[in-house]
Amino acid sequence: MPRMVGVLLGAAAFATLIIGQLGAQAPSGVLDVTYLEVVPRSEPSAVAVLKRHREVGRLEPGNVGLELLQQSGRPAHFVILESWRDEASFDQHTTNAATKSFFDALRPLQLSSVDQRIFKDLAVGSVVRSPAAAAIHVVTHVDTIPNPQRDATALLTRHAEESRRDDGNIVFDVFRQANRSNHFTIVEVWKDSSALDRHAVATHTKLYRDEIQPSLGSPIDERLFTAVK
Repeated sequence: MPRMVGVLLGAAAFATLIIGQLGAQAPSGVLDVTYLEVVPRSEPSAVAVLKRHREVGRLEPGNVGLELLQQSGRPAHFVILESWRDEASFDQHTTNAATKSFFDALRPLQLSSVDQRIFKDLAVGSVVRSPAAAAIHVVTHVDTIPNPQRDATALLTRHAEESRRDDGNIVFDVFRQANRSNHFTIVEVWKDSSALDRHAVATHTKLYRDEIQPSLGSPIDERLFTAVK
């Protein structure tokens, strides 16, 4: 499975280093993932705007966490992961003045429109740990099609449970897109690149890839990131 690099500006997952709190949100929680690409060489300005959004968003009622990720090898691509307690708090966030000001400030820096996707929990863990600076963040989009012989949700749930037991794993959570029940996002955090490499060649990972392949509607889109501090 190729490790593709890209940009995600997401929303609904992480707080102290929000990443460890993804699994702590309630079943009614909302994960907002937004993909963003900015004009090359405007990254410092974009990071400043994103950091202000993170500081304000984490203080809003109902926020479970807000983390910024920058794609490895493609610094103009970002992801914001925002976690909200419920739809009411998320709706309030999307309509408040601070959020509108954030997108207004971001617009001149964008290379293209943001791609915002809303998710619900499918298989999330409960362990809260703060990853070190060397931690590798992985965000993967999985697009499936109906397959009577393969239950994609069961495969993804099993994969998450087994992957959490891998040495060096910090977070391994799966979310289902709210308006497309056959689309999923996997959020992973690994201690370092060696831990991720060991996971990639693990027997259970190979089995998952083989079993889910017939159910895929498009190639698995896996992107590597580092946290914006």
